[in-house]
Amino acid sequence: MNWKQIAITACLITAACDGPHEDAGERIDARDGATGGTGSIVAGPAERRGEALDRAEKEREAARRAAAETRPG
Repeated sequence: MNWKQIAITACLITAACDGPHEDAGERIDARDGATGGTGSIVAGPAERRGEALDRAEKEREAARRAAAETRPG
C-alpha cells in the first residue's frame, strides 16, 4: 500500500467513528470554509465542539449505566 491509500483508509475509518454532533460540525466547517471540505483531515471549530458534545453524551450514558448497576434493587 502506498501512503495515499493508507491516508484514505485512515480517514474512512476515522469518519466512521464520528458521533452525530461531530458529523454536523464537520459539515458546518466545510460549508463555512473553515477546513478543506467534509473529507478534510483538519478539524474546524464546529467539528471540535461537536466531538466534545459527543464525548460528554457518552460519558453521561456510561455514568447513568454505572449508577443503575450499583443501585440496590
